[in-house]
Amino acid sequence: MKRLGVVGSLLLALAVPVHANQDALDEARMELDNQLANTMGVISVGSADCDGTPCLNIYVEEMDPAITKQIPAEFKGFKVRVQVGTPIGF
Repeated sequence: MKRLGVVGSLLLALAVPVHANQDALDEARMELDNQLANTMGVISVGSADCDGTPCLNIYVEEMDPAITKQIPAEFKGFKVRVQVGTPIGF
C-alpha cells in the first residue's frame, strides 16, 4: 500500500466528512421515512449536512401547509429541513 504522507492524509480526511453519529442519523432517517411513507405529498426522506451539522431532508411535492404541518421540525435530535423535490418514476 502506498503511503499518503501527512498532506495526503489530511486531504483524504477532509474529502469524506464522517459524523460521529452517522449511525444515529441513518436510523432516524429510516424511522422517519417509515412514519411519513403514507403521507400524501411527501416524496422521500434523506440525510444531509445543514451548516456543518447532520440533518434530515424531507422532499415534498409542494410547500403546502396541509403537507408540511405533518412534518416535525426536529426528529430524534436532528433538525428536519423541508424542500420541494421531484418524484422519480421508473
